[in-house]
Amino acid sequence: MAGMGLSMAAAGAFFMWFLWKNFDIATAMDTWVETPCTILASTIDDSQMDQHFETKYEFQTSYRYEFGGVSYLGDQVKSKPIVAGIRKKLEKWETRFPSGSKSTCLVNPESPAEAVLVPDTKASIYSVWFPGLFVVGGLGVAISGLLSGGRTGRNRLHD
Repeated sequence: MAGMGLSMAAAGAFFMWFLWKNFDIATAMDTWVETPCTILASTIDDSQMDQHFETKYEFQTSYRYEFGGVSYLGDQVKSKPIVAGIRKKLEKWETRFPSGSKSTCLVNPESPAEAVLVPDTKASIYSVWFPGLFVVGGLGVAISGLLSGGRTGRNRLHD
């Protein structure tokens, strides 16, 4: 029983770390510098398949910006690719960033070759409590299992 509790706590801790990491990345983008950019290309790629052999659509773009007197090419809309199983879900991105348009990108001042068009959301911090329940519950199950000395519930009835 203790092993099951520790496994549950470990899974919860992993998901807490994952959510915190996403929040941390989004928070770091607060220090990035807004910079004018020009969208060079904006397309929806349909050349990939997902694990069910269905078409996977990915919004792809490229843009040019200048930072510190140096010209750069960027291709990230957000820190992670924008993908969907339905093409229509990505068409809004094509409309928002059409080829040849002017926009604003966020540039990492510590690494100017790194830029995004849209900052990541910090919403993951609002969900970090949920896997925390698995950590607390799992530790409770593990402690309970250790304190019972590995006895089953049936053995306790006969004590």
